[in-house]
Amino acid sequence: MQALLSTSNGPTTPMAVELFKTGMAMLIMLVTEPSSDGSPQRQARTDRLADLAPFLSICTLFIQVAFVNVDHHQNMKLFLSIAAILAWLFGAMLLLMPDKFYAPTGIAMTPLIATLAQAHGATLIGLGVVDWLGRKADKAGLHAILTGNLIIQLLSLLVVLRTMALGAGAAVSPGVVIHIVLGGLFAAFLWKNRQPVRDATESAK
Repeated sequence: MQALLSTSNGPTTPMAVELFKTGMAMLIMLVTEPSSDGSPQRQARTDRLADLAPFLSICTLFIQVAFVNVDHHQNMKLFLSIAAILAWLFGAMLLLMPDKFYAPTGIAMTPLIATLAQAHGATLIGLGVVDWLGRKADKAGLHAILTGNLIIQLLSLLVVLRTMALGAGAAVSPGVVIHIVLGGLFAAFLWKNRQPVRDATESAK
């Protein structure tokens, strides 16, 4: 695992290693957690994780590049592009098919309740526009965008964990993984975005 987070261009930080270990530990727990009623549930859990494999591969790449001595500005632009596209995809699903999106939670999606999900989708569409247009922002603008996205991921993670506690269980576990990984990535790029300013301040001293 450590090897996945290092390149010849520079070392990783303990924070990067911990983020990666947390994500992998979550995946291992979801796959190996004993099931009280046999293997079908375990197989279903594994199938859900398999669906996330391409997404997790992209996220692992960005965890790697966020902490090495490379042109992180280009990496940040690419990451914000992907974050925008993901926000648009999830937003479109919430707007167009809220019942299917929330089916794993067991919520009875009436037309009235669906409007709440669609409002969430509209917010995600707007967030995607902010991320897309913010790719070329200056350092202060990037700080605001990355911080806002990080707060969204942290609060969304708390909501998903509460959803699990209220009875949805492992059915919403992919949401936990997504918010942990995205939150870690926004934190990584936020930390990286602050480094040049900090280095310049130290040089002035």
